[in-house]
Amino acid sequence: MPTARRRLTLLVAGVLWLGLAPPGLAAVELAPLLRMETTAPGPRTTIEAAGPIFFYDHRPSRLQWGVRPLFSSLRNEELSSGEFDLLFPLLTWRSRPEGADFQLIQLLRWSTTRTPAGSSADWMVFPLLAYQGAQPVRAPGFALFPLYGSLHQFLGQTRLQFLLFPLWLSLERDQVARHYILWPFFGWAAAASEAAPRAHGWRFWPFYGELVQEGVKEERFALWPLYSHLRLGLNSDAPQDALAVLPFYAMRRSPDEQSTTWLWPLFSHIVKPASHYSEWDLPWPLVRFGSGDDQSIRHVFPLYRDEWRMKTVSLFSRSERVRSTSRLVLWPLYHATSDIGPDWRRDRTEVLLLLYTDVRTKQANTSESRRIALWPLFTYNKTPDGAVAFQTLAPIEPFLNTEPIMRNYSPLWSLAAYRRSGDASELSLFWGVIQWRATKHARQLRLFHLLPLWSQKRAAPPSSDPGPPRPAGAAP
Repeated sequence: MPTARRRLTLLVAGVLWLGLAPPGLAAVELAPLLRMETTAPGPRTTIEAAGPIFFYDHRPSRLQWGVRPLFSSLRNEELSSGEFDLLFPLLTWRSRPEGADFQLIQLLRWSTTRTPAGSSADWMVFPLLAYQGAQPVRAPGFALFPLYGSLHQFLGQTRLQFLLFPLWLSLERDQVARHYILWPFFGWAAAASEAAPRAHGWRFWPFYGELVQEGVKEERFALWPLYSHLRLGLNSDAPQDALAVLPFYAMRRSPDEQSTTWLWPLFSHIVKPASHYSEWDLPWPLVRFGSGDDQSIRHVFPLYRDEWRMKTVSLFSRSERVRSTSRLVLWPLYHATSDIGPDWRRDRTEVLLLLYTDVRTKQANTSESRRIALWPLFTYNKTPDGAVAFQTLAPIEPFLNTEPIMRNYSPLWSLAAYRRSGDASELSLFWGVIQWRATKHARQLRLFHLLPLWSQKRAAPPSSDPGPPRPAGAAP
């Protein structure tokens, strides 16, 4: 956050504090108009004004403030990161040590990348204008659509060039350069460089086209999409051969899987020899029955599905075998999934798509975490350390449970909020008009944060220390 803005915010907060805080107190309670509090350890200073509209939260290495739903700012000194949102997601800005990103309604984008060799900037006014700064591994790029463009690592292509699009277009990917005149109708292909495998091809779409990369792959089509023949991965241990004469016949062959389809998509048969798996689709994807050593499926959509499979996933730089299950009844009425790893599991239940969701996560030697959402009434979150957060209403959170949503919007419609952490709990109704607080030693009910309606202090437990020993013969 700019220094001038931060100083102005601190100045306003200081004036309010000095003018309103009673002597010797570290809090001002005039909710929902104004609430200011400083707590230790930290220390931490929080300010709320006009209900949930204005907020300010300053703690060591972290400052967060804003005016909901207009804008919010977050600065984390420990992570050297910053965030700014204006009518999120209309305009967003993110900063981190390796670079920064800015976007305006996803049409205007700007980003910087920092590396030990230097920094570069990219920006784009989609879909008309784009610029890519030079990097050690790439030359600069520029595009003014549809007149001219030359970009690198864009839209899945190693290099993309065009002139008076669609009059001329050139794409480079997988060491093959494809050139088009009046894309996608006329084109030819060649090796992208002298070091790349030899390649040749041409096309007159949709009548006929072919591409051959010697020793790597062969692709051909005729009267697209009626006929196609692909031979891929010829230089690997798992080459693939796929033929389609639609809608009569289609097949795919590889060492791992063989599939055959007649009258696509009515009848299909899939075989995986290594796991003794066989599946019939009648037709795909409505009716599927299959079984094998590490997979089974019984699927009649939308009435019922019962499926499990073993799969390999990458977590924290290591690979794990995970058992994944899925059960569906009268979709979208009920759907439940589970992922079970060696020392963890995650269960998710959905009723009427995202109307009701219940997600449980459990790791070995830890308590369970849980998240429940009932749209648009409430969300409930419980972390492994026992902390609980409840909120109502929740019109967006069941679908987008992200930090910017929680920071910019959630407090605006949170008629009731409950928080519990350790021995302390707090219930706030109508943006703090009614508030209940409970700690290990006291309970209190307040109106407007200021007027105590009821309070109770709990007596401290008796000490088990017998004190210093008395001399022999001393009076008790």
